[in-house]
Amino acid sequence: MRLRGIAGFVSAGIVLCCLLASAASAAEANSSATFIRSLGEEAIAKLADNALDERTREREFRSLWYDGFDLKTIGRFLLGRYWRRATTEEREEFQELFGQFVVKAYYARLGQYAGETLHIGNSRTDGRRDTIVSTEIRAPNVPTVRIDWRVRERAGEHKVIDVIVEGLSMAITQRDEFSAVIQRSGGRVEGLIEQMRTKLKESN
Repeated sequence: MRLRGIAGFVSAGIVLCCLLASAASAAEANSSATFIRSLGEEAIAKLADNALDERTREREFRSLWYDGFDLKTIGRFLLGRYWRRATTEEREEFQELFGQFVVKAYYARLGQYAGETLHIGNSRTDGRRDTIVSTEIRAPNVPTVRIDWRVRERAGEHKVIDVIVEGLSMAITQRDEFSAVIQRSGGRVEGLIEQMRTKLKESN
């Protein structure tokens, strides 16, 4: 099963743990940019807390991830046209498995952090509900990477619903790969779910 899109979400999401303590005042004035900055600071605090054992730290991190990313909206988008074909049980299991997979993969990759910093840039509205927060990942002796965060505000709450790396949407990439898996399974959403179950068992 090709899950490179999830890996893209994970790789992009990991930069939340290396946000700078300071950002441009213009970005701070924007609620979505402030949300991204605050989420990163909270991630740093939890992951750097040596008073927590490994299991507690992972649990705290999982809670932070679920609070910051709208996994239900992302998951529904990823299934695309197959969402309507899926049964209620299949939808619920897919959402649960997708959340588990992303959190587990993201947490497992934290050890790869090597001093990168995320610089918050400009923000712009996109549609009536979304804001694109532009950032750059900077690290010594490597090219700068541009990452845009699509943040949606609903009922006064901000959630990340997509991560765009160098112009490539991780949500669209993952949706295409999930669609290919389902097509190879004869159009059955259960085929995708089965492979996700297997991947999770292998990672335990």
